[in-house]
Amino acid sequence: VLGFINSDKKKSAKIEENQNKDEIKKNIEQKEVDQYPSNPNDHFKLAEGYLLNDLNKAELAFENFISTYKDNDKVVDAEYWLGRILFMQKKYSQAALAFAEFNAKYPDDKRYEQVSLLIAEATVEYAPKDFICKILIQTFDSIDNPSTKFIKKINQLKELNSCSKE
Repeated sequence: VLGFINSDKKKSAKIEENQNKDEIKKNIEQKEVDQYPSNPNDHFKLAEGYLLNDLNKAELAFENFISTYKDNDKVVDAEYWLGRILFMQKKYSQAALAFAEFNAKYPDDKRYEQVSLLIAEATVEYAPKDFICKILIQTFDSIDNPSTKFIKKINQLKELNSCSKE
């Protein structure tokens, strides 16, 4: 029992140490926020550039872009990329929420079907098993004239998650 408690204390200390490191990193990244270009196009290009090599910086840059340039035409793209970044970081529940908000705000966006598919893919990663099949069916039913790619991917996800053919 003592070994378990000591092991638990070590784990707690390690977790706390990592949280402190994360906090310090966030503070440093927050200071970088002030260094974003004042031109919205340059700011957006910088955020896009981070996509290739630093998803955390990309996430912060797009979040800052969205809050700084609320009325800019590129906010739609920034919100889309924010969802993609969360997905790439395997933050699936956050990604699904970001994508659901995206589709609710921009139902006429040409990426609606693609985003719906990303919601389904993200949900499969974190939702309870009995919930997944309902989500996949609902996602499939929500798209008028789905593409062949969409149908194939939803059917694949249904099969992987042992959903009955409905």
